[in-house]
Amino acid sequence: MTAPDLNTVVAALNGSDPNASTLITDYLAAFDPGSVRKEQATFLRLVIDSACKLLAPQFCVEVLSAAIGRYPAGSLTPLHAPLAKMCCMTRAYEYAVNELVPRPTDYMSTAAHHLVPQDHLEYHFYLAICLASCGDRQTSLFYFSLVLICGGEASSLIQVEAYQMYVLVGLLEHGRATPPEGMSQTLTRSLQVLAKPYDELAEAFARVLDAVFPKPPAAQDHLSANSIFNFTSPDTADLTTPIPTTLGPDEEPFAALQRVAATHMARFSENRAQRLVTEAIASVPMHCAIRIARVYTSISIGDLANGCHLGTPDDVRKMLHQASARGRLQGASITDDGWVLFPRSAAATTDSQSRAPAAAARFDPNNQAALIDMQRRMAQMTRQLDIDAATATAAGANTAGTATNAQQATPV
Repeated sequence: MTAPDLNTVVAALNGSDPNASTLITDYLAAFDPGSVRKEQATFLRLVIDSACKLLAPQFCVEVLSAAIGRYPAGSLTPLHAPLAKMCCMTRAYEYAVNELVPRPTDYMSTAAHHLVPQDHLEYHFYLAICLASCGDRQTSLFYFSLVLICGGEASSLIQVEAYQMYVLVGLLEHGRATPPEGMSQTLTRSLQVLAKPYDELAEAFARVLDAVFPKPPAAQDHLSANSIFNFTSPDTADLTTPIPTTLGPDEEPFAALQRVAATHMARFSENRAQRLVTEAIASVPMHCAIRIARVYTSISIGDLANGCHLGTPDDVRKMLHQASARGRLQGASITDDGWVLFPRSAAATTDSQSRAPAAAARFDPNNQAALIDMQRRMAQMTRQLDIDAATATAAGANTAGTATNAQQATPV
């Protein structure tokens, strides 16, 4: 199949040709990436952007995915970011993860593929959203951090969006959202203004977790209990329904968290983050229980309910079901006489956050040498992430929960 000439396609787009969609499809199906000269790179981007606007979303995903195959295997292309974005728009999250992971390993193709910094930022941003939507929040946080630590003289709007998602996903996954090390001072100053509601939400969340510990329970030998109800089967766990919460006179931090969420809910809704905020607040009981499990090996179900802002023992049971389904508090159990037992391993893999190394990706968008250095460092980190995941799998670890654990050199 012979591809239409790039200039012909662009002329059709500029002239509102009714056959423009067909020309775009035919061009992307048979074009030679190596024949696109540097001065034509803008035209190629126009064709790709027009494909996203003119083609049916599902069909566009297929066209872009096939066109990526025309580039050398493993290379990052101008098509990766639009494909990831279209997958988000069509909710084809699993398709994006399956097609774009394993991730490109060649970030050094700037000259050959005419990449610009925005290609890197948008690709990692949209793929991070797809990963989070598929439940792989650890790797998602790693990708968001890659976007955040790319800093030049000016901050990008997509970095602000990435930070907002980084905070919410971090609260869901770890109960905290510590900014990644290495963010530029320019971006940090911008976020203090543009992302203030999210910072206030994270601070209120942290205050709740810092005040979770109830009074020490009375000592009791729980190993002699006749029977134990184990929460090791997550098949029937409801992961979406928020756990009912109650407020008492001594629960001011939790009340403050709810007030912060209510105050900024209009902003969260504007950013289409209302559901994530609601889920983050609903995860408070689980993160409180994780904190308690680090201190106590056993606690009465009533004390645990109070410490986790839950109303009844049934709410505690539901929370433990949900936590187990998410790979947290594994092995937690309740005795017949109403005591919750936490094995030492229950909180062993919690409350750390995936962050890229500080010097991983700093670049000035106007400095080609700095951009190439950023690409080299990104490639190195991506390969390390793959190595860590393979090592964890070989060791029999839970791949979904530990894909990036070894990458986290600094605990939060």
